[in-house]
Amino acid sequence: MLSFFILLSLTMLFVCFIVFTALYCLSHHKKGSRRPFQKAAEDTVDTLLIQPLSWAVTAVYFMTLLIIAPLYHLRRYMQTRR
Repeated sequence: MLSFFILLSLTMLFVCFIVFTALYCLSHHKKGSRRPFQKAAEDTVDTLLIQPLSWAVTAVYFMTLLIIAPLYHLRRYMQTRR
């Protein structure tokens, strides 16, 4: 079952990569950019890989802060009660 989900994820990523690259390529070609396919591939990688990874890193950072900050204040509170 896990291999099915991995294969499905990879297939969806591949399909999205093709579709987004085609859309970005048409967009860059319509604007008259030089090398529209290269720019489309860069935009697709930014959209599918870099942005979600940066969102995940940011979410982990904030969740860590939300966990650590109360523990820090609780520790300070417990030390002052002694």
